[in-house]
Amino acid sequence: MATQRFPWVWGWVVLAAVVRLIGITWGLPDGTHFFSYHPDEFETAGRVLHIYETGDWDPEFFAYGSFYLYLTTILAWPFRAIGWIGTVTEAHLAARLVTVLLACGTVLLTYRITDRLRGRTAAGIAAALVTLCPGHVLHSHFGTVDGTVTFLMTLCLFFAVRAGAASPRAFVLAAAAAGLATGTKYNAGIVVVAPLFLLLTDAGIRRAARARTVAWMALAGV
Repeated sequence: MATQRFPWVWGWVVLAAVVRLIGITWGLPDGTHFFSYHPDEFETAGRVLHIYETGDWDPEFFAYGSFYLYLTTILAWPFRAIGWIGTVTEAHLAARLVTVLLACGTVLLTYRITDRLRGRTAAGIAAALVTLCPGHVLHSHFGTVDGTVTFLMTLCLFFAVRAGAASPRAFVLAAAAAGLATGTKYNAGIVVVAPLFLLLTDAGIRRAARARTVAWMALAGV
């Protein structure tokens, strides 16, 4: 079902943004402390700021995948273009706003997935649960990998439920999303099991087509 037919789903998206923007400045570096109160945020904000100032895209940090750093750098670029991201505090806040944006995207994707599988009513409930889930709301307040990797894993599932004999490309897109999730947080790669399972158990897909799709999925996920 097309989301456009049910504009009220955007109410959940707006509410998700509101509850995640409340307190968005908590613990940011200020005159009393140089680091964020969240121990992982400085690695993101500091390296994004480093890329902006030096043009060197080598993160020199691999505790997590590099994709999140690059994505934040690109999505926060409009702030940089207007001269806003010039301090560590501003870089932290920009990273947090990127997380809020992707968290809202997760709510919308959850609605679309559930709408396809269980219908409009279940989709509304699912969107509400993600919107108000305490853990998701909490981690959406920080410029860390958690909110982004959740979005990418949900994106993988979104493509997976759309895939099938009539839409084999969706398997490849699911694998690409799983690859990006892995490039954000390494253990997120487990999500690729979902599209692979659906591909291997879909009786409507011939063996030769299945083998080609697996090969394309492998390439897309690298």
